[in-house]
Amino acid sequence: TLPMNGAVPTIASAVLTGLGEGARNIGAFNNPEFGSITGLFHLITDLPLEPTPPIDAGMWRFCHTCTKCADACPWSAIPTDHEPSWDIPKLYGQEDTTHVPGKKQFWTNSVDCWLGRVQLGTCGACMGTCTFNTGKNAIHDYVKATLSTTPVFNSFLWQADKAFGYGLRAGEDLENWWDMPQPIGGFDSTCGIQGGSY
Repeated sequence: TLPMNGAVPTIASAVLTGLGEGARNIGAFNNPEFGSITGLFHLITDLPLEPTPPIDAGMWRFCHTCTKCADACPWSAIPTDHEPSWDIPKLYGQEDTTHVPGKKQFWTNSVDCWLGRVQLGTCGACMGTCTFNTGKNAIHDYVKATLSTTPVFNSFLWQADKAFGYGLRAGEDLENWWDMPQPIGGFDSTCGIQGGSY
């Protein structure tokens, strides 16, 4: 998801219309069904559409505890603070003009993030390792329901996610991905394939 992918700010409009919640990475958002692996495009219309309110699925609160995306970032561009801030931190000792003030956020170093993407041609390590991208097993539905109502378990559930080996792992044979069975004729962000892939 890009910050501007259409006529309006993508993540802000997705949050305000109930498609998901903000994430630790300021350049991503979490959808209750698909996690952070979600592509969005917004357009302006004069069609009479039913408005949808923002949601509270507990994902934003979970991001306060979890630092999995920050740990996976090869550029260390995502902060590991456990509380978001209204204040935009300085960038290389200078005022950060890459972000718009007025929101309480974990402020990602967007310059390092974008420079890293340019060097690699792409990245997305933060989105690929997000806890909310896990599969469609029944246990994940229970975990998501628990997150939305009982934040006291967030730390435990984050540790469980790491213990079960979801997301990117150091030393993992990434080339093996090309030989794994994938869905035919479609895309599913939770492919259900073996080996921790999404």
